Amino acid sequence: MSGPVTLLAVNAFGDLFLQRTDGTVHRLDISGGEIAKIADSEDEFRSQAAGVDQQKVWFLLDEENNAAIRGYVPKKGECVGAKVPWVFKESANVPNNM
Repeated sequence: MSGPVTLLAVNAFGDLFLQRTDGTVHRLDISGGEIAKIADSEDEFRSQAAGVDQQKVWFLLDEENNAAIRGYVPKKGECVGAKVPWVFKESANVPNNM
């Protein structure tokens, strides 16, 4: 993806939701290093994001709640990270990896 973008949202783990100048919305999954189109417009993005099922997928709602239970609640401008990045299989064996 190239060209200017506008930041629409960020989840607790640092994934970015970006709008291109053509109006399409894309999600940058930082743990997997992938970017994917998720909506044709900001209105479509916001409408879908209002649903709990989609919040679980895009905003990792269950994982965010589990992190909060363990005391990891990011403030504005912060995100929850991993000691060993989640993209590596070894991260599954690291206790308290956040």
